[in-house]
Amino acid sequence: MNKLKLAALSTLLASSFAIQSQAHGIWVADRHDNLAIVYGDGSDEGYKPEKVVSLSGKKADMSAGEITRNDQDDHILFTAADDTAYITAEFVSGHWSQDKDEKWHNVPKDQLEGALKGGYYVKYTTGILKNLGALPQLQNHTLEILALVDPTTLKMGDYLPVQVYFQGNPLADAELIADYVTDRDNKLKTDSKGYVTIKVRNNGLNVLAINHNQEVTGDPKADKYGYFSTLSFVAASD
Repeated sequence: MNKLKLAALSTLLASSFAIQSQAHGIWVADRHDNLAIVYGDGSDEGYKPEKVVSLSGKKADMSAGEITRNDQDDHILFTAADDTAYITAEFVSGHWSQDKDEKWHNVPKDQLEGALKGGYYVKYTTGILKNLGALPQLQNHTLEILALVDPTTLKMGDYLPVQVYFQGNPLADAELIADYVTDRDNKLKTDSKGYVTIKVRNNGLNVLAINHNQEVTGDPKADKYGYFSTLSFVAASD
């Protein structure tokens, strides 16, 4: 492959990852007898494990749960103790800025000469692994989907009320994706208090997702902060 083709490929990959940084999410799923932090836009994609800056477990009473993290080349596997009910993770895509030729670079805006725009992107996930025996609790994420009943008690076709929070406050008029893995176009808007009710779509893994951008001023490194958050659970079997 000649240098021009290599340069073109490098630019394409950088642009692709910049788009991913804005549109992709993370969630918890079973993979090969392990649990995994999955990254993608519906389907799985590889990522740098160091992007996952935190991964933790909690019991249903919110006390610390035991997990063991196992970083692979392009993803993370982990195991959790039987009494671990919640898994939470934070994935930092970081700064992405666009130059005058509309190419994207993984640097802050003030470090790219002639930058047109820039953003800073973070992903969050909460996975509910087992029956909680109580109402779900917030996990202190900047952007978060809170189930208002224990979703693991629901079956496919049941209705799940949720509330979306941003910076600890209900987020109005936000578009919630009710089935992120298999039907990303199925969106429902939250009401003035962040509430929305979705139908449990799958007889197995369900992943709800929310995206929210915050325009900022006075930050030389970015024009906006982009947040993406998911809630995953396995529906009750018949």
